[in-house]
Amino acid sequence: MLAVPQDLKKGAAMEVWAQGREASASSTRERSEVMAVVRDDMRAPLLGLEAVLDALAGGRFSPEVTERMHGHSRVLARRVSMLVEDLALVATPLAHTPPLSVRTLELDQQLAECAASFPDMVIHVTGDRRLLVRADALRVQQICANLMRNAQRSSGRPVTIRVSGLHDLVSLRVSDAGPRDGYELSIVKRLVEAHGGMTVHDVSGAFTFTLPRAAGAQAVCA
Repeated sequence: MLAVPQDLKKGAAMEVWAQGREASASSTRERSEVMAVVRDDMRAPLLGLEAVLDALAGGRFSPEVTERMHGHSRVLARRVSMLVEDLALVATPLAHTPPLSVRTLELDQQLAECAASFPDMVIHVTGDRRLLVRADALRVQQICANLMRNAQRSSGRPVTIRVSGLHDLVSLRVSDAGPRDGYELSIVKRLVEAHGGMTVHDVSGAFTFTLPRAAGAQAVCA
């Protein structure tokens, strides 16, 4: 057996160390860039929320207008809340699994909440109804919000979410899910994988992800 010279061993070890350090620096740089983008995305809803609150504080409106403005402020506050969660997740190294508080959720309700958070978008939900999933409610909203923002970034076309209940999982296919290079999809993939699910981004632009299905109410085909 040929002996490997010590200087070659040291050289190989140094090369591996240098590659690891370079990869770590690249990952840190990418996280910093995404965090800067998320912070920029927070500005519009924050400014909008400030404007609505100033208007409510300084003006007298009819009950109908006041209610609409309160509703708009709730939407803006929810968007800021989701972006804060994104910022916290992006700041966490990829090797760390996002914390989850898993329970049984009604998927219809989760999708309805998502649509209500984007009243400026046309969102159609089709397929199976009355499905239950085992997931973290906050993370499900975070997944949906990122998919809607990514779709909104690319076009103003309606988005269709088709739900399919399989044996032990639920598949959600989002049409016109937006560009592949958006930071939103990297967040979605990370959260879906934390739930034990998988993601597929078709050439057509559709994005499919899965969540674990919970036993419960019989699914109804819509």
